[in-house]
Amino acid sequence: MERAEWFMCTLDSQDFRKLLVYNGGPPQSRWQEFANGSYEIADVAIGLRNYTGNKDYLLRTRNDVLKYEKRMRLGELPETLCLVMSKGGERMTLFETNRRAVALYLHYFIDSKTPYKEVKGVLGELSGKLALQSQ
Repeated sequence: MERAEWFMCTLDSQDFRKLLVYNGGPPQSRWQEFANGSYEIADVAIGLRNYTGNKDYLLRTRNDVLKYEKRMRLGELPETLCLVMSKGGERMTLFETNRRAVALYLHYFIDSKTPYKEVKGVLGELSGKLALQSQ
């Protein structure tokens, strides 16, 4: 595994909209099935929101995300997201906090009129690109 330097960061609205979801591959990660192969957080969130299929593993993920989003409407927002990025890279990939981040995307940009509040993150800057990074 490559070495990483870890930093605290803050994501403004534009940074958050550019996030990529974790690419762990099945069975750990099936986000691309919601989004026709895309790992863009917007594509995943909208695909998840509109999912009408009957695959159990996708329905479980969808239900988990929608439960998180309901809690967010009640004011329970995640404190920190975990992110990784290649050194010198332009895009951050979610790591460990996909469900909460997708729920936040729905909360701020799709389902709510709630003004965006900057999101804190722990960012691992990697010396090379790992397979878990989507792009």
